[in-house]
Amino acid sequence: PPSLQRVKEKMDEDNDKNNNMQVVVSNGDKKKPKKKKDKKNKNGSRKNSDNNDDNEKKEDEVVKVNRDKQELMDLIRYITLENRVMQTRVLQLASDLSVARDDMKRFVKQTSEDKIRIVEHQQYLINDNMELQKQVQSFKKRIRELELAKNYTKRK
Repeated sequence: PPSLQRVKEKMDEDNDKNNNMQVVVSNGDKKKPKKKKDKKNKNGSRKNSDNNDDNEKKEDEVVKVNRDKQELMDLIRYITLENRVMQTRVLQLASDLSVARDDMKRFVKQTSEDKIRIVEHQQYLINDNMELQKQVQSFKKRIRELELAKNYTKRK
C-alpha cells in the first residue's frame, strides 16, 4: 500500500540524513561531533576523554532514539488517518453497492413483470386470432353457400 511505501522511503531518507547530518542535542542546539582529544592524565591515561566520548555517544543515542520515536509516532498518525480515509471509502462503496443491489432487484422484478404481461398479451392475441380465423372460416362457408344458392337459382 502507499502508506507502507512512504514509510520505507522515509526510513531510507532518514538513513541517508543520519549519515551526513549534524548531531542535534536535546536542548535544540546544533553541535558538530567532537574529535577525540588525546589528553593524558598525570599517570598517562585517557580516562576523562573517554568519559566525555561515552557521554556524547549516549547523548547522541538518546537524541536519535527520541527523533526516531517522534518520526514513528508521526508515521503512526499518518497511517491511522489514511486507514480512516480507506474505511470511509469502503463504507461508501458498500453503501453504493447496496443501492445498486436494490436497483438491480427492482429492475429484475420489473423485467419479470413485463415478461409476464407480454406472455399474457400474446396468449390473448393467440386466442383472438383463433376466434377471428373461425369467423373467417364461417364467412367463407357462408359465401360458398350463397354462391351455390345463386348458381342453383340461375340454372333453374
